[in-house]
Amino acid sequence: MGSMVDLYGVFLPGFLVCAIVAWCSLIVLRKVLVRVGFYRATFHPALIDLALFVLLLAGITAVFVG
Repeated sequence: MGSMVDLYGVFLPGFLVCAIVAWCSLIVLRKVLVRVGFYRATFHPALIDLALFVLLLAGITAVFVG
C-alpha cells in the first residue's frame, strides 16, 4: 500500500488512514460488545481489544489494497 492520501495539503500514508478507520470501527464494536455483555465472559478484555483491532486493520487494509 504505497498510496498517499492528500488531506488539505498534508500527505498521509494510506496505512495510517486504514489504522484510523480500524480504530473508529473498534470503538463502535467495543460499545456494542459492552452492551451485549461479551467482556464479562473474557479473561483479558484489553487483549481482546488488541486482537479485534488487528483483525479490523487487516480486513480494512485487504479491502483497500485488493
